[in-house]
Order: sequence, then structure tokens, then C-alpha cells
Amino acid sequence: MEAQASSEVHAVSYGGGSKSEVLPVPHNIENLIRSVASDFGFQEVERLIKLGHCESRFNPICGEINHKDCTNTTNGSFDRGWFQISRKWHPEVTDECSVDIKCSTVESIRIINEKGFDEWACNSLI
Repeated sequence: MEAQASSEVHAVSYGGGSKSEVLPVPHNIENLIRSVASDFGFQEVERLIKLGHCESRFNPICGEINHKDCTNTTNGSFDRGWFQISRKWHPEVTDECSVDIKCSTVESIRIINEKGFDEWACNSLI
């Protein structure tokens, strides 16, 4: 399922000091994440939305290691999709899943429940 851009947006703020950002999140993406989180009884929805935004700016084609609009990796990992799930550390998550907003949200929640938010570099920014 490919999410379509929405003209309606919700601002997300994360970071602190000079690196603080307030950027828009399309409502359809936010609503899909909220729906999946609710289905799984996941309580940290706001933090999950901020994580996805920080990691990929909600651009599922992020995945090229040096993509200028995505986070970079220097540890030999290849991060992909909505939540930039590492292919190196999470090979159980397929590339197809990583670019499907529902599947990648489910997998991100699973990873968070098993290992916490520290699996993502953006954890320190949100």
C-alpha cells in the first residue's frame, strides 16, 4: 500500500536548542500510524510519529546511504523505508515491508517492544 501525500498536515517538533525542528506530517500518514498503534495497544504513539518523521521525513524511498533528505549511516547498515529499519540489524523485515506504512509501523512497534527506541539514531533527538 502506498500512502498518498495529503494537503492536510500536523506539525511535529523534536530536538532541542539550535537543532529543534517543527515540520509537517501528512494527516493520512499520521492517522495510519495511530490506527496501527491502537490495534496493537501501543501507548507511545506521539514518540513513534516523531521517530518516523525524524528518520525519513516520511519519505519511504529513503534508503540510499547518502540520500540528502534522509538520515545517514556510518556503521555499514542500510536503512530503508518509513522508519529507516536497518537491513543489517533487522533482516527479518523485508524491503517491501519497510516501504509499506502499515507493515513498517507494525515492525517498528515490534522492535520497540523487544529492544526499545534505542534501535534508531533519532531516538536521541525525539
